[in-house]
Amino acid sequence: MRRILTATILVLLFASVAFAGTTTTANPNLSTTLQINATVQTAISFTLQNAAGSNCIVAGGGPPDYQITFGNVDGLGLGTGASASCVGANITVTKTVGTGATYMVPYTYTVHFSGFTPGTAKVTAYSSNQSSVVAVYEGTTAAGATLLSQTVGTPTTIGTIATNTTSATRYIGLFVAESNAGTGNGAALPGGPTTETSAYTTTVTYVVTPQ
Repeated sequence: MRRILTATILVLLFASVAFAGTTTTANPNLSTTLQINATVQTAISFTLQNAAGSNCIVAGGGPPDYQITFGNVDGLGLGTGASASCVGANITVTKTVGTGATYMVPYTYTVHFSGFTPGTAKVTAYSSNQSSVVAVYEGTTAAGATLLSQTVGTPTTIGTIATNTTSATRYIGLFVAESNAGTGNGAALPGGPTTETSAYTTTVTYVVTPQ
Protein backbone atom coordinates (compact mmCIF):
# COMPACT_ATOMS: atom_id res chain seq x y z
CA MET A 1 0.00 0.00 0.00
CA ARG A 2 2.81 2.41 0.80
CA ARG A 3 4.27 2.21 -2.69
CA ILE A 4 0.97 2.92 -4.28
CA LEU A 5 0.34 5.91 -2.04
CA THR A 6 3.82 7.33 -2.67
CA ALA A 7 3.42 7.10 -6.45
CA THR A 8 0.11 8.87 -6.23
CA ILE A 9 1.56 11.76 -4.28
CA LEU A 10 4.39 12.23 -6.80
CA VAL A 11 1.96 12.37 -9.70
CA LEU A 12 -0.10 15.01 -7.95
CA LEU A 13 2.99 17.10 -7.27
CA PHE A 14 4.06 17.02 -10.89
CA ALA A 15 0.57 17.96 -11.98
CA SER A 16 0.62 20.89 -9.61
CA VAL A 17 3.93 22.16 -11.06
CA ALA A 18 2.80 21.75 -14.67
CA PHE A 19 -0.37 23.79 -14.18
CA ALA A 20 0.94 26.29 -11.65
CA GLY A 21 -0.81 29.66 -11.74
CA THR A 22 -1.12 32.80 -9.64
CA THR A 23 -3.00 32.74 -6.38
CA THR A 24 -3.81 35.08 -3.54
CA THR A 25 -5.30 34.68 -0.09
CA ALA A 26 -5.18 38.13 1.50
CA ASN A 27 -5.68 40.46 -1.49
CA PRO A 28 -9.01 40.86 -3.32
CA ASN A 29 -7.15 41.65 -6.60
CA LEU A 30 -5.09 39.16 -8.61
CA SER A 31 -2.92 39.97 -11.67
CA THR A 32 -1.87 37.27 -14.13
CA THR A 33 0.36 37.97 -17.16
CA LEU A 34 0.44 36.33 -20.59
CA GLN A 35 3.18 37.11 -23.09
CA ILE A 36 2.30 36.77 -26.81
CA ASN A 37 5.07 36.40 -29.40
CA ALA A 38 4.81 36.72 -33.18
CA THR A 39 6.76 37.78 -36.27
CA VAL A 40 4.93 40.52 -38.15
CA GLN A 41 5.58 40.52 -41.91
CA THR A 42 4.74 42.70 -44.86
CA ALA A 43 2.16 41.30 -47.27
CA ILE A 44 1.09 41.90 -50.88
CA SER A 45 -1.92 40.55 -52.77
CA PHE A 46 -2.61 41.01 -56.49
CA THR A 47 -5.74 39.68 -58.18
CA LEU A 48 -7.08 39.76 -61.72
CA GLN A 49 -10.74 39.51 -62.60
CA ASN A 50 -13.08 40.17 -65.48
CA ALA A 51 -14.32 43.69 -65.96
CA ALA A 52 -18.08 44.17 -65.85
CA GLY A 53 -19.76 42.20 -68.62
CA SER A 54 -16.67 40.23 -69.63
CA ASN A 55 -15.89 36.55 -69.14
CA CYS A 56 -12.49 36.01 -70.79
CA ILE A 57 -10.22 35.75 -67.74
CA VAL A 58 -10.37 32.31 -66.14
CA ALA A 59 -8.60 31.40 -62.89
CA GLY A 60 -5.94 28.83 -63.70
CA GLY A 61 -5.21 27.51 -60.21
CA GLY A 62 -1.55 28.37 -60.79
CA PRO A 63 0.75 28.32 -62.45
CA PRO A 64 -0.46 30.02 -64.51
CA ASP A 65 -2.67 31.86 -62.06
CA TYR A 66 -5.03 33.09 -64.79
CA GLN A 67 -5.66 32.36 -68.44
CA ILE A 68 -7.22 34.03 -71.48
CA THR A 69 -7.92 31.70 -74.38
CA PHE A 70 -8.69 33.37 -77.69
CA GLY A 71 -10.04 31.51 -80.66
CA ASN A 72 -9.02 32.29 -84.25
CA VAL A 73 -7.21 35.59 -84.72
CA ASP A 74 -5.62 37.05 -87.84
CA GLY A 75 -3.88 40.13 -89.14
CA LEU A 76 -6.92 41.31 -91.11
CA GLY A 77 -9.25 41.23 -88.13
CA LEU A 78 -11.64 38.84 -89.87
CA GLY A 79 -11.72 36.32 -87.03
CA THR A 80 -13.69 37.27 -83.94
CA GLY A 81 -11.19 35.74 -81.55
CA ALA A 82 -14.04 34.06 -79.69
CA SER A 83 -13.62 30.74 -77.90
CA ALA A 84 -15.59 28.58 -75.49
CA SER A 85 -14.21 30.59 -72.56
CA CYS A 86 -14.18 34.02 -74.21
CA VAL A 87 -17.39 35.27 -75.84
CA GLY A 88 -16.90 37.32 -78.98
CA ALA A 89 -19.05 40.16 -77.66
CA ASN A 90 -16.39 40.81 -74.99
CA ILE A 91 -13.56 41.17 -77.53
CA THR A 92 -12.83 44.49 -79.21
CA VAL A 93 -11.28 43.90 -82.63
CA THR A 94 -9.52 46.90 -84.15
CA LYS A 95 -8.11 46.71 -87.68
CA THR A 96 -5.42 49.05 -89.01
CA VAL A 97 -4.95 48.64 -92.75
CA GLY A 98 -1.39 47.79 -93.67
CA THR A 99 -0.43 47.13 -90.05
CA GLY A 100 -2.55 44.46 -88.40
CA ALA A 101 -5.37 43.85 -85.94
CA THR A 102 -5.70 43.89 -82.16
CA TYR A 103 -7.96 41.63 -80.10
CA MET A 104 -8.53 43.26 -76.71
CA VAL A 105 -10.56 42.32 -73.62
CA PRO A 106 -11.26 44.42 -70.49
CA TYR A 107 -9.95 43.30 -67.12
CA THR A 108 -9.65 44.64 -63.59
CA TYR A 109 -6.72 44.27 -61.24
CA THR A 110 -6.80 44.87 -57.49
CA VAL A 111 -3.78 45.44 -55.27
CA HIS A 112 -3.71 44.93 -51.48
CA PHE A 113 -0.58 45.54 -49.44
CA SER A 114 0.23 45.86 -45.77
CA GLY A 115 3.18 47.01 -43.69
CA PHE A 116 4.85 49.29 -46.23
CA THR A 117 5.81 52.96 -45.93
CA PRO A 118 4.69 55.34 -47.39
CA GLY A 119 1.93 53.02 -48.59
CA THR A 120 2.06 53.37 -52.39
CA ALA A 121 2.98 50.80 -55.02
CA LYS A 122 3.83 50.58 -58.71
CA VAL A 123 2.41 47.85 -60.96
CA THR A 124 4.49 46.73 -63.95
CA ALA A 125 4.19 43.87 -66.45
CA TYR A 126 6.14 42.08 -69.14
CA SER A 127 5.48 39.27 -71.62
CA SER A 128 7.52 36.11 -72.06
CA ASN A 129 7.08 35.76 -75.80
CA GLN A 130 6.69 38.41 -78.49
CA SER A 131 7.42 38.30 -82.21
CA SER A 132 7.10 40.40 -85.33
CA VAL A 133 3.80 38.65 -86.08
CA VAL A 134 2.08 38.22 -82.70
CA ALA A 135 2.59 40.31 -79.56
CA VAL A 136 0.83 41.28 -76.33
CA TYR A 137 -0.78 44.73 -76.16
CA GLU A 138 -2.04 46.44 -72.99
CA GLY A 139 -3.55 49.84 -72.18
CA THR A 140 -6.21 51.94 -70.51
CA THR A 141 -8.47 51.54 -73.58
CA ALA A 142 -8.75 48.99 -76.35
CA ALA A 143 -7.86 51.57 -79.01
CA GLY A 144 -4.99 53.04 -77.00
CA ALA A 145 -3.26 49.78 -76.11
CA THR A 146 0.46 49.51 -76.90
CA LEU A 147 3.15 46.85 -77.02
CA LEU A 148 3.94 45.24 -73.67
CA SER A 149 7.62 44.95 -72.76
CA GLN A 150 9.34 41.61 -73.13
CA THR A 151 12.26 42.58 -70.90
CA VAL A 152 12.25 41.65 -67.21
CA GLY A 153 14.58 44.51 -66.32
CA THR A 154 12.47 47.17 -68.09
CA PRO A 155 8.83 46.15 -67.73
CA THR A 156 5.91 48.29 -68.84
CA THR A 157 4.38 50.44 -66.10
CA ILE A 158 0.70 49.59 -65.75
CA GLY A 159 -0.13 52.01 -62.95
CA THR A 160 0.90 53.63 -59.68
CA ILE A 161 -1.30 52.75 -56.73
CA ALA A 162 -1.82 55.67 -54.36
CA THR A 163 -3.67 53.72 -51.69
CA ASN A 164 -4.18 50.16 -50.52
CA THR A 165 -7.05 48.06 -51.97
CA THR A 166 -7.01 50.06 -55.21
CA SER A 167 -8.62 48.61 -58.36
CA ALA A 168 -8.15 49.66 -61.97
CA THR A 169 -9.80 48.53 -65.20
CA ARG A 170 -7.63 48.17 -68.30
CA TYR A 171 -7.43 46.21 -71.58
CA ILE A 172 -5.13 43.39 -72.60
CA GLY A 173 -4.92 41.20 -75.67
CA LEU A 174 -3.02 40.36 -78.83
CA PHE A 175 -1.74 42.26 -81.82
CA VAL A 176 -1.52 40.19 -85.00
CA ALA A 177 0.53 41.70 -87.82
CA GLU A 178 -0.86 41.88 -91.33
CA SER A 179 2.58 41.05 -92.71
CA ASN A 180 3.10 37.56 -94.14
CA ALA A 181 6.73 37.41 -93.04
CA GLY A 182 7.94 36.63 -89.54
CA THR A 183 7.59 34.08 -86.81
CA GLY A 184 4.99 33.34 -84.17
CA ASN A 185 5.83 31.39 -81.04
CA GLY A 186 8.98 30.10 -82.70
CA ALA A 187 7.09 28.65 -85.71
CA ALA A 188 6.98 30.24 -89.15
CA LEU A 189 3.66 31.60 -90.39
CA PRO A 190 3.94 30.97 -94.15
CA GLY A 191 2.09 33.10 -96.67
CA GLY A 192 0.43 31.89 -99.86
CA PRO A 193 -3.09 30.96 -100.93
CA THR A 194 -3.53 28.03 -98.55
CA THR A 195 -4.93 28.38 -95.04
CA GLU A 196 -2.27 28.07 -92.34
CA THR A 197 -2.52 28.13 -88.57
CA SER A 198 0.04 28.46 -85.79
CA ALA A 199 -0.56 28.11 -82.06
CA TYR A 200 0.70 30.97 -79.92
CA THR A 201 1.28 30.97 -76.18
CA THR A 202 2.76 33.67 -73.99
CA THR A 203 2.84 34.46 -70.28
CA VAL A 204 2.33 37.94 -68.87
CA THR A 205 3.98 38.55 -65.49
CA TYR A 206 2.68 41.34 -63.25
CA VAL A 207 5.00 42.79 -60.61
CA VAL A 208 3.87 44.90 -57.64
CA THR A 209 6.61 47.09 -56.15
CA PRO A 210 5.82 49.05 -52.94
CA GLN A 211 7.41 52.51 -53.00
